[in-house]
Amino acid sequence: MKLAFWSLLFITIAIQTVWADNSNISLHLNLDQTGTALQGYDPVSYHRDKPKKGKEEYSFFYHGATYLFSNQNTLKTFQDNPERYLPAFGGWCA
Repeated sequence: MKLAFWSLLFITIAIQTVWADNSNISLHLNLDQTGTALQGYDPVSYHRDKPKKGKEEYSFFYHGATYLFSNQNTLKTFQDNPERYLPAFGGWCA
């Protein structure tokens, strides 16, 4: 019984430690000196025909990074479901 209690306690603390603070999430992202992700490319365009460079007028700040979009449509698509379009591995090449 003690082993089960300590195991459950350890797992609970580990999960809370991982999910407790997302304020420093940008430390794990591949950003340029201005805080822009994907070297300014539109994250939605990677899921369509080919990657396109984003424009400053279509920008969106999400989880510690600024994302640029090539047009209003891809910006709206990202805003509707950002988790789907976030770069894998924080934008670092795998």
